[in-house]
Amino acid sequence: MLLRRRSVVNGQVFIPGREATSLVACWKGTVLASLHFDVLNKQDSTGPASVLRRIEDADMSRAAEKIVRRLGLSGLHGFDFMLEAGTGDAHLIEIIHALPKLGT
Repeated sequence: MLLRRRSVVNGQVFIPGREATSLVACWKGTVLASLHFDVLNKQDSTGPASVLRRIEDADMSRAAEKIVRRLGLSGLHGFDFMLEAGTGDAHLIEIIHALPKLGT
């Protein structure tokens, strides 16, 4: 039997700026620790970051905390952002599940 499924197209608005990333350790919807970084260099244009600089960014922290709480996340997760040129506002690009859940 053939299943007819509708194609899904995802799109994002282009935000000029610089890339940033966060690593968040969380447990049952609570952030335990987080680190935020500017991406200074990448292996290639779509590859992983190869050189980072640690930063403090309140927008990135707030966004990560809200998402972790809302989704009840546990484990280590990566959050990729674009920091808008001119304003520095953080725009979430994607969430990466870094390691399996810790416990149950």
